Amino acid sequence: MGEQLIGYFENAYKLGGLFAKMRLAMITKIPSTKAAAMPDSVENINKFNEALNKLSREMNKPSAPVSTPTDYTRKSTKLSSALNKLAQDIDDYKTGQAR
Repeated sequence: MGEQLIGYFENAYKLGGLFAKMRLAMITKIPSTKAAAMPDSVENINKFNEALNKLSREMNKPSAPVSTPTDYTRKSTKLSSALNKLAQDIDDYKTGQAR
């Protein structure tokens, strides 16, 4: 029982590791431990087949836009300026020269 269903979880793992395996369980609403005890019925196989196809499409979607090095440099510069200002404000506070 459940040998084919477990195969879907193995394929999901090959597709995207533990995240994909967990996502397959979320889509089907059946964890791998429960799938092992379920019959490999046509209904269950169709459900897992559709879920694995959906997961495959999700995994192939481009993720959020990737930041360019210029974006990181700009953010780093802003963060550095903010931290320097904060450090100066703390020093001023400690010496009683609050602005």
